Amino acid sequence: MDKWVVEVKRGETFNVNLDEGKGLRLLKARFCGEEKGSKDYVYLKATVEDKIFIIGTLSEIRTVQILDLFFDKDTQISHNWRNGSVCFSGYIIDSTSDYGS
Repeated sequence: MDKWVVEVKRGETFNVNLDEGKGLRLLKARFCGEEKGSKDYVYLKATVEDKIFIIGTLSEIRTVQILDLFFDKDTQISHNWRNGSVCFSGYIIDSTSDYGS
């Protein structure tokens, strides 16, 4: 299991390219840096095989979103916040044995 952390800057998308037999267990998203949040909802998105999923939201009140999602295919991670970056974290795991434990 390898720790995975990425900062996705405003207007950018991060491509998660997984090796054969590996998966991403996405556990948390939060505003990066010293930002206090957004008065509007910030939507966290994952795109898998051209399908877009809203996987969570951040706001002025909810500055951290706890997730427990598993991706076993290449995925694009993004958000719609115009004022800053969002940090995503989790683990790269063996998709056949580590997820269930």
